[in-house]
Amino acid sequence: MKILVPVKAKKKRELLDTLLDELGEECQRTLALLQRLRGMRNGKIGRGDILAELSAAILHLHVHTKELNKLIDAEFDLKEDD
Repeated sequence: MKILVPVKAKKKRELLDTLLDELGEECQRTLALLQRLRGMRNGKIGRGDILAELSAAILHLHVHTKELNKLIDAEFDLKEDD
């Protein structure tokens, strides 16, 4: 017999899935920026632009992951595997 997951828990799971997807996308963007930065020589204009984008990506990752660990911990607390 399958135990139903409470609506609140289901919404938390959906939020967690969305946040993890967004985290993956931002990580890929960050890695692409790092790769572009490594591929440059000493072009200061291009380098500055990439560093600015990288700075924004790092800030976004920091803000994005601030409460993510609590959602992940909550996932472990659920009794039902979906």
